Amino acid sequence: TPDKVYETIFNITIDSPVSVEERSDKNVFGSHLFARFGVKVNSKLQALDSKGSPLYDNVFFAGNTIAGYDFPTEKSGYGVACSTGYTAALSALASKEEGEITMSSEHINPDKCIACTICQVHCPVAKVTPNFLGPRLIGPAYERFRFLDIAEEESLHYCANCKNCDISCPQGVSISTLNMVARCEYTEKNGGKLRDWVLSHGGFLADVFKYIPTWMKNFGMHNPATRILLDTIGISKKAPIPKFDKHFRLVYKKLKQPKLEKKIVFFPGCYVDDYDYSIGLDMIWIFNQAGYEVIVPEQFVCCGLPLVSNGFMKDAAKNAASNVSVIKEYQEKGIPIVTGCPSCALMFKKDVPEMFPEVVYDSYKGGVMDAQEFLMSCVERGELSFKEKISGKSIIYHSPCHLRAQGIGLPSIDLIEKLTGSKVQNAQAGCCGISGSYGFKKEKYQIGLEVGKELFDTIKSSNCEIVTTECGTCQAQIKHGTGQKAYHPVTVIRKLVENK
Repeated sequence: TPDKVYETIFNITIDSPVSVEERSDKNVFGSHLFARFGVKVNSKLQALDSKGSPLYDNVFFAGNTIAGYDFPTEKSGYGVACSTGYTAALSALASKEEGEITMSSEHINPDKCIACTICQVHCPVAKVTPNFLGPRLIGPAYERFRFLDIAEEESLHYCANCKNCDISCPQGVSISTLNMVARCEYTEKNGGKLRDWVLSHGGFLADVFKYIPTWMKNFGMHNPATRILLDTIGISKKAPIPKFDKHFRLVYKKLKQPKLEKKIVFFPGCYVDDYDYSIGLDMIWIFNQAGYEVIVPEQFVCCGLPLVSNGFMKDAAKNAASNVSVIKEYQEKGIPIVTGCPSCALMFKKDVPEMFPEVVYDSYKGGVMDAQEFLMSCVERGELSFKEKISGKSIIYHSPCHLRAQGIGLPSIDLIEKLTGSKVQNAQAGCCGISGSYGFKKEKYQIGLEVGKELFDTIKSSNCEIVTTECGTCQAQIKHGTGQKAYHPVTVIRKLVENK
């Protein structure tokens, strides 16, 4: 600025003449003072204050940020940049050994990021809106400033937690976890929005009202007055909020299964529990066909992913502890645990060990398995097959982001093709844009539609009779964006086998 020169990241004041004219030479090719502006450093390359004391113990400067370095006049090439960069790295390592830089063993190291920007290219949100600076800048890059307790970057709240950055990162940096932990810390310091609390505690609210008749709950939630009220707190009145269904676990209690020797535990997740109980019944049906009696423990609660995504880490930690205790009980009995929801599976496999390592035990091993992956293993072992193959139905499949983030392939495609003989087209059209409750939010609703446009267009142009995907909110978004209902893969198999 005309009256002040400062370093823009840490807001360090740079010594300079008050007069703007004194900052440059009248000769264009002369020695310009402004070219030598920079941060005064000591031998360790730590920034110094006006008294010559280090401003920060764990921040080191290099290259043209250092005072006195005049790249054009010196004609030193990249010599100063390389030598000071090397010295800064040595200083950082030495400080770490001396204990100046500390990081808990569970904390994800942002320095594993090599700034390749692959995550930026693969981020579906950054492609459609300038409001999100992208996963690299908001994740690993900004994480270093969070250590200094610098104010949070507002762009953080536009991260959808879709995990595409994690999928694409060649260094294995859990970028989404860095972002979600930062969001939760921000919420804890500044308080959460009512909108975010409502969206993240849907499982809790549905459990409270589970004995209320379904029609009454839907009238209360979906009448125009309620939608306008929700819109005022930030839940878009245009958003495809799913309608309530019979509570799955209440239906399960009345269900009679055949007595089978093999047992399997099913984690239903909030969508099956509250919005589409028929998926749960289809799961029980297909596991019975494979020779497994299905157990659905009453103690299971929401996996916690909506809580983390909306900033409520402490509530998510309670849920993690509760669920892991149930998982441990059945694992010790040798009974496998599965879920048909890819987001729930990813939460148990990846997020719980990363965010809540204190609740995980030595033999945890991911806790919960993808149901379709388990069913494919049943097919391969000869436990599951159908005599008649029903072909001729055109099917298009959307792979949810949270399924791809698990790195288990696309078991649902194999499962449908093996069991029904139908050929399944893989949409391969990216994220649907809903990302749990992200697309329900007023300021993100249109972003969600723009993210999902490629998928919607692909489904429409395919002219397929059946659309299938594992994720419940993906199903809702696909119906919203295309007008065509999407089904869970296990539901598709049952429909084809029973010729419904």
